[in-house]
Amino acid sequence: MRYAKPFFDLQLRFAHKVGALAGLPLARALLEYTNLYIRLGLGHGFDHMKRALARPGRVVGVSWLYNLEAYRRLFPPSYVATAQVIGKRYQHMPLWGQFLDRHGKIRGGTAREFLDRLDRQSSLDGLEQCFPLQVLRVEAPLSEFYEFYGI
Repeated sequence: MRYAKPFFDLQLRFAHKVGALAGLPLARALLEYTNLYIRLGLGHGFDHMKRALARPGRVVGVSWLYNLEAYRRLFPPSYVATAQVIGKRYQHMPLWGQFLDRHGKIRGGTAREFLDRLDRQSSLDGLEQCFPLQVLRVEAPLSEFYEFYGI
């Protein structure tokens, strides 16, 4: 997918604000509070995949999309019922993806809401509240998916 330039601008502006609030150098704020290092192919360890595969039988999801009723309807009710907010996911697409449409272009309304909230932020406390939708984690046994989909 090709991402729109404003998507990167959102993350840069966020990193500048974080740097100013926390007294961090921009490079560190970019690394720790944005998804840019992954989008630019600068690495991401996936050693956790091997461990996860060693524990078959469970489905785990992490995304902002679980906030949307239309998306939740695609899954077993027991799965989405486990939804819990997980914070400080600044480096991952489950948070930043909410600013993109299916073509990789920026969602103007969501981005404006984010930037308005970011402009009002005066400390690192509540920084996650700048994002219109929070990242949710869900989990359920694979057997519940088989039953839900009639497999």
